[in-house]
Amino acid sequence: MEQEKTIVLGEVPADDAVSMLHNAPKVISGVAAGVPRFNRVDEFTTFLAEYAMVGSDLVMHFFGTEEHPNNGSKEADQYWKVHFPSCLDQVGQEHFQATAPRLVAKYTEEMKSWFLKAQGYDHLTSTESFVMLFCRKLDSMLEGVKG
Repeated sequence: MEQEKTIVLGEVPADDAVSMLHNAPKVISGVAAGVPRFNRVDEFTTFLAEYAMVGSDLVMHFFGTEEHPNNGSKEADQYWKVHFPSCLDQVGQEHFQATAPRLVAKYTEEMKSWFLKAQGYDHLTSTESFVMLFCRKLDSMLEGVKG
C-alpha cells in the first residue's frame, strides 16, 4: 500500500534558507552546496539583476527597480513585457553569439521577473566581466527606450 506525505513549505528568504540548511541535521547538510549562489548586479536604473553558473549554464534573473518598477501598471507592463524583452533578445543574441535553444528567456509572472539561461558558458575566463559587459549593453539600449 502506498503512503502519501504532504509537505507544505512557506516562503523563506534566501539568506535564511542557507542559514537553516547549515544548521540542519547532517543528513541533509550537503544540500547547501547544491544551491546556486547568485551574484547581485544593482548598479543600473533600468533593471536589477542576479547571475550564477549552474553547472555549465549561466543563469540570470532581472527584476524591477525604483525607476522602472514591475508593479503591474500599464506603463510597467509596457516596459517589462514589450520593451525589456525586445532589448534582451537583441542584446542577448549579439553578446552571447547564440540563439534558441542555447539561449532561452522567459517571463515569470509570479516573480514579476525575467529568467535568462545561456547554455554552455562554463568556458568563460571571467564570468563577472562577461555578465557586466552584457548588463552595460542591455542598460544602454534600455536607456534609449521611450515609454
